Amino acid sequence: MVDLFISLDCEVDRKNSIESIMRSVATVYVGVPIPKDIIFEDDPRVKKLCFEILTEMIVSLGELGKKMDPFNATSHIADKKVLKKEVDQAIVLFNTPDVKPEKAVKRLIQLGAVQEGPDGIARFMHRFMDSLSSVKIG
Repeated sequence: MVDLFISLDCEVDRKNSIESIMRSVATVYVGVPIPKDIIFEDDPRVKKLCFEILTEMIVSLGELGKKMDPFNATSHIADKKVLKKEVDQAIVLFNTPDVKPEKAVKRLIQLGAVQEGPDGIARFMHRFMDSLSSVKIG
């Protein structure tokens, strides 16, 4: 589970899949209203399964802490998540109507998420094509 989190949620060009799953599982377990298309929210078997999933994920994270130097591992994961969040914010900036895309690209270059020059910018646009405003791209 931890490997999936690091591979999916900590990579700049990936969606927060595990975080989204955890939010959904926790929502069902706690009993907070969830989307209407899910009809099993009151089923005690689903709540039990959600509890088991949450428990396994917590145990898995605990085992990771035992295997790795907690300072280096935690710092590395935290750094990746911070970078991902900053890249996500730069993409929002890129898509903002009254802001020139160049401002966002400069920010991405400062973060080290995009290499300076036409090739680096082209790779960025290709990697994040689904997230970028087609109006801004032109």
